[in-house]
Amino acid sequence: MMKRTLMCARRTLSCSTSSSHLNIYFLSHSSAQYHSIRRFSTTFKPNEISPIHFPYGESYFPRIRREKRFYVDKTHIIPFLERSGNVLFFARPPRWGKSLLLTMLEAYYDIKMVNEFGELFDGLWIAHPKHQTQLKNQFHVIRFDLSITLDAYYQSNGKGISNSIKQSLYDKINVDIKHFLLDYGLDGTTILDPHDALVSFDNLVSYFRENKMKLMVLVDESDRIVHKFMLEFPLNYTGDAVFSPIQSFFERIEQESSSNSDFRALVVGITPLLLFDSLGRQFATDISHTSQFNDAVGFSKKDLERAVNDIGISNTDHKHNVLSAMYKYYAGFYFPGSVEPLFNPQLSFYFLKKLIRDNTFRRDVIEGKNPTVRDMMDENVKIGSSVFDALLEFQIFKPILQRCTSTNMVDFLGLGYPHTDIYPSPKDILKPPIAYVSNKTVWNHLLSFMYYHGMLTLLPFNLFGEGTLVVPNEIAKHQYLDRLPDILCMNNLYIERFINDPTEDRLKQLLKEFILDPVFDVTMPEDGLQGSFEAALNACSSKLFKLTSNREYTQIGGMKPLPHGSSVLIETLNNVIIIEFTRIKLDSLEEYENFHSLYNEPITPVAFKSEFEDLLYADEKQLLSMNATLNSTFIPLHQPEIITNQERTTVEDIFNNAVIRAKEQHASNNEKNKGKTIHTFVVVQVGWPLIVRKVD
Repeated sequence: MMKRTLMCARRTLSCSTSSSHLNIYFLSHSSAQYHSIRRFSTTFKPNEISPIHFPYGESYFPRIRREKRFYVDKTHIIPFLERSGNVLFFARPPRWGKSLLLTMLEAYYDIKMVNEFGELFDGLWIAHPKHQTQLKNQFHVIRFDLSITLDAYYQSNGKGISNSIKQSLYDKINVDIKHFLLDYGLDGTTILDPHDALVSFDNLVSYFRENKMKLMVLVDESDRIVHKFMLEFPLNYTGDAVFSPIQSFFERIEQESSSNSDFRALVVGITPLLLFDSLGRQFATDISHTSQFNDAVGFSKKDLERAVNDIGISNTDHKHNVLSAMYKYYAGFYFPGSVEPLFNPQLSFYFLKKLIRDNTFRRDVIEGKNPTVRDMMDENVKIGSSVFDALLEFQIFKPILQRCTSTNMVDFLGLGYPHTDIYPSPKDILKPPIAYVSNKTVWNHLLSFMYYHGMLTLLPFNLFGEGTLVVPNEIAKHQYLDRLPDILCMNNLYIERFINDPTEDRLKQLLKEFILDPVFDVTMPEDGLQGSFEAALNACSSKLFKLTSNREYTQIGGMKPLPHGSSVLIETLNNVIIIEFTRIKLDSLEEYENFHSLYNEPITPVAFKSEFEDLLYADEKQLLSMNATLNSTFIPLHQPEIITNQERTTVEDIFNNAVIRAKEQHASNNEKNKGKTIHTFVVVQVGWPLIVRKVD
């Protein structure tokens, strides 16, 4: 069981014990021994190894094994697959190695590759006779790739889309069946129907059933066409017209499996979009959330260590720095049952190949120079702009994005909303029935979509249940920040004006116009305001200042703890700006203590302003006189529950304590930054309105 430790008793201002009150630091996904990057001068010459040793973008298992290229053993899942059912479905995000998994299974089960078993599987787990199953090399294996092109029916401008998709799909299925028949030397004259691929498939399975031969069907890119159509050509997306032809094919697979014990199938995709028919029935057993398959794709830390050794980096300090860079930017994905973070294989190969090819990059990394996000970013693995554009069609996605950039965490709404049931019906993914469903439902649908696309991931433990998702790593966070200025309608000129001339009015204007008014959700956790401010400044990518935050972080597992506090430090050439943030959530105010139970879904700025006019128009004196609840929330060592201690106080007392903390930081920075002007502010958010005071 993962160790859970406490950094400090955290000061919060809400009665809620939601997981979103804990800000997750990305290095929590990394081993503690790699937190600090060692810096030193060194020379290093890698092994005489070609960059193609790492099969970036390649997925054909036999070629990778014959050429002795890098391969991470996944054969341990084979016995579990056989015990899980005759027709299985497995979903993982894009570019995670699903195609390679299929070609490995094809090589294991293919009857015509029986004589190559030793060459292909030598040294792998399944090579041991005790691990092999009775079905080894017992099947004729046909592999379908459903990544058909869009041109034919995109040009139809929405007319006859169903027939166009159907014909393109049928042509692709028939081509795959034809290649299969040629590979096995089978006569296709009585099998292939050039006009109807489903008839061809029916003829194929009938032939194998009548001749008592085993047939295995592997389907890759099962939902690729649906996602491309839905995201890239949304105006022509018509739901059933896109789904129906593919679902008809899957229904044939289900029908055959129900009556033929010699028939097996595995379908892989990004999401379970096509797992259900129009009546909600599954055509396959979904193993995506089964713990035995949590590492069916992806790399572990040990896998990366082996890759670094293959390059020839054996020196402890060299290896430490290389792995530190990978852990910082790439670690963080957890799937159901994961006990350690998994790494995207293509991102990992991108880095490793760059390490071999780019002498300057390699020298900087092994010397401990921290690479930039752009150094580590693979354009082919980025979240597509079409995905963001589709999500931004929903106003409720904006507060989701703000939470992702400010706290790195976001919760499903509603008690006991498990990730295993988070996917709605196919029609509701990006076209939910918003005319009659709540924001909460749309919110959950969008989080589900983001989880399956690798934009969010699970927590690495069950401390808060399965209702919380987190941004996996710095690479993902960077892509969110890229879209934030558009959502906030940010103008860097206003930020630069405040940085160059820090005043109360300019700080208040920044917070109001670029954080609160565009998108701020009042149900955000305590650090939401400060986090949103930090994200906005980071997103502007200005070189005029350096931003440092010492927000409170709870230590969980191997996380590197940050200094206790809740302030932002902005350093320029001549100035240091200190902003002490305190957020009093609405349900921490005595007058609104029932707010959380009444409003358990996101609240837009427009909705809030119409509902809480009295609070919005309260003057500073009225705000300071309000009663509030001050809580201390912490996680005891080795205990899974959160403990909260409550204390009654006033907004004025909370404000005065913030002033004391701010002045302490002011004095400390006066000593450290002699010659610079120190500007110190206190910002207290009272439900929604702000009290902003310059206290230096």
